[in-house]
Amino acid sequence: PLVKERLRRAHADLVIAPAATALLAGPDLGMPFIFLSDTTSANMLDYYESYADLSSWSKRQSLRNESAAIQRSAFAVFPSDWAAASAVRDHGARPEQVAVVPFGANFKSIPSAAEALGERPLGELRLLFLGVDWERKGGPLVLETVKQLRSAGVPVRLTIAGVVPPIEASEHIDVIPFIDKNTSDGERRIQALMLSHHFLFVPARAECYGIVFCEAAACGLPSIARLTGGVAGALVDSVNGRLLPPDAGAADYAEVMCSLWANQGEYSALQRSARRLFETTHNWKHWGDRMEALIASVLR
Repeated sequence: PLVKERLRRAHADLVIAPAATALLAGPDLGMPFIFLSDTTSANMLDYYESYADLSSWSKRQSLRNESAAIQRSAFAVFPSDWAAASAVRDHGARPEQVAVVPFGANFKSIPSAAEALGERPLGELRLLFLGVDWERKGGPLVLETVKQLRSAGVPVRLTIAGVVPPIEASEHIDVIPFIDKNTSDGERRIQALMLSHHFLFVPARAECYGIVFCEAAACGLPSIARLTGGVAGALVDSVNGRLLPPDAGAADYAEVMCSLWANQGEYSALQRSARRLFETTHNWKHWGDRMEALIASVLR
């Protein structure tokens, strides 16, 4: 009742509801709404560790509420086919009710194309790991891949940013603690890292989307990651990077990196296609335009 009253006072015609399942599954809001999320409850159960130990009752309630919210929505909007397919398969959405609209890069200012596509130093292969959850984001696999590269005689330097992992100090690994991207200085530091490395390497074990891959694309930085969850919504294989199968090991990642780094023509083409993907679809203006069209269709 309180929410309905506030909506009435706001003279709202429609509600955009990001990750608001509990609200939407309750009493009717009295107006149409668009459900917005990067995943579904069904996708999350037993996928993220935090969802692995829920009781049977909690799981049933979560699925029931999500299904009610999605089925009541005018549209359910997701950034990946992985999430959209689950909405239909697991939560009873009608296919025509579901829309896939990629998220964009969470930067207040965007590097110019000239900055993003500038040449990068060739003296050593520079890898960037960016994330606060070392284990889930695939940190141990990153270290194993670096070891493989060094064993093969590849001069490689790894920058770990956003987390201080439980590893010994090394002359070829730089560790940068948490960077607050919400500050101008933090955003500049992250962009400087992306503009000075050859690959963003975040082979997460579980991931709903990965806005960091859109940010890397904005900086002309190809990404290397694991094909899991909704990652393919943000990282399009052979367009803004490479996606490897879930069971790929360190040797597989090392081989892909060596091949791309050795072929500068192929690497430069990947840089250009990454930036082009950002400019055409994986940006917030494109997201806003698509959402505006969906809203207009609801209000009609």
